[in-house]
Amino acid sequence: MGNDMDSAHVPSRRITRTTNNTEPQHVCSQCSRSDEVPPIDYYWRDYLGIVPRDAIPGGHDVTNRTTYIGQGFYSKAGLLTGTIYPGISGIKLPYSGSNTSEIGVKVLCSPNATCFQWKKAESSTLHSSTIGKHLVIGGFEDGKMINIGRAMFQGELIVGKVLGFQAEKAKLYFIHGDKEYDVSSYEVLIYQATP
Repeated sequence: MGNDMDSAHVPSRRITRTTNNTEPQHVCSQCSRSDEVPPIDYYWRDYLGIVPRDAIPGGHDVTNRTTYIGQGFYSKAGLLTGTIYPGISGIKLPYSGSNTSEIGVKVLCSPNATCFQWKKAESSTLHSSTIGKHLVIGGFEDGKMINIGRAMFQGELIVGKVLGFQAEKAKLYFIHGDKEYDVSSYEVLIYQATP
């Protein structure tokens, strides 16, 4: 049973450079530190209310139904991260309140779900506690890269955006109901090529 969503593979963006030994190097866009490039195999698929079979779970709603990691476009901010609820084509995005978008909604996918890990994080130590880790990029807000996080709130495990560009203030922002919330303790999404 196939559908168009399963056949559309969008490759991930990689930032690489070569050195004297001609091995590709990963250049961290936040700190310009370089490491050998692990193979990265995740991508964003268009989301129209049907969850593709390779979608990465992000959390759950109050009925314990699986939710997914989503991304949507908001014209005043950029590509933001939020929670996808199966069967609902729009996504609520955190940016100075709750903003619903049905434009450019995407869901995070990978054939290797076991390569993803949720790591406990604190807004004040996110940068120092994730050195050498590949934080999954969730989009861009006001031209700055954001990461993906989640937190338990009123019976839901909710996906949101981590403002990783704010050193020592890297909070998680998410939507619950129609309100935006922020927390300092959360989990951040890490990709590790060899689980």
